[in-house]
Amino acid sequence: MICPNCGAENAEGAPYCYNCANPLPSAAAPQQPPGGPGYQAPPPGGQYPPPPPGGGYQPPAPPPGGGYPPGPPGGPVKPPRGTFSAGLGALVAFLVVAGIGIVLFLTVFHKKETTPPGPTKAQGPTTTQNPTTTNNPTTTNNATTTGGGTTTQGGTTTGGGTTTGGATTTKGKTTTPNPPPGPTPKLRVFFCDATFSTCRNSPAVAPTTLNGLGVVFNLINFPKGATFEVVFVNKATRLPVSQTNPLRTSGAPVQKFRITLNRPAAGFPRLTLVVAIRLNGQLLGINPPPQITFV
Repeated sequence: MICPNCGAENAEGAPYCYNCANPLPSAAAPQQPPGGPGYQAPPPGGQYPPPPPGGGYQPPAPPPGGGYPPGPPGGPVKPPRGTFSAGLGALVAFLVVAGIGIVLFLTVFHKKETTPPGPTKAQGPTTTQNPTTTNNPTTTNNATTTGGGTTTQGGTTTGGGTTTGGATTTKGKTTTPNPPPGPTPKLRVFFCDATFSTCRNSPAVAPTTLNGLGVVFNLINFPKGATFEVVFVNKATRLPVSQTNPLRTSGAPVQKFRITLNRPAAGFPRLTLVVAIRLNGQLLGINPPPQITFV
């Protein structure tokens, strides 16, 4: 007999499938007349025979040989073959899942136990009152001494050095800082007549009949002892026309020099004179250079 549920083949007359334990359909029982065994159809006319003597119910006679009828052929019903395997597989799966859960729990718990505590945040800023000064510093005239050093006129000494008026002495050595750079030198040139009564700035224009040429040089903030020379150059030929003797600067804030060029007998030629200046032998770059044109 084939199981309609799993398709396994079973013995004829087996009530359950040995593979899936599903109930099997039994063989078709022979049709019995209404009323079951011992039923007798009513006689014609609808009259039943009279009951047996003594009345009451008479059970049917047992089959020959006594006992109950034999069961279906094929032997005893076997339990399904896959029941034990399915139970064993479920047990193994449960143990595996339980083991994984235990391992994960122990791992997380151990990680929490070994995690170092985080930094502790301060509840508020810490303020130290009454700071302590080391080595008893002494202040005199806004000067500060630290570690045994001496300071005068606002200088600062650390580690035993002494500062006085900007010079620093440390371990027997005295260091004097370089003086700050002085103001920038400036030069101004004016072209005048021979009597220096009328002067003009550069560039100037004069007639060739001028009785003489006077030139005024104002040196501002030039150092003391510098050599100062003036050279008059023809602008067209770039050749020197006249040159003064070397002069010495005095170092005054403003120094004035006057130079006079005498008028030639035939008068000044029609040309442009450019004034070149040498300081300590070096040509000063003046842009634009001072010049006068004779017309």
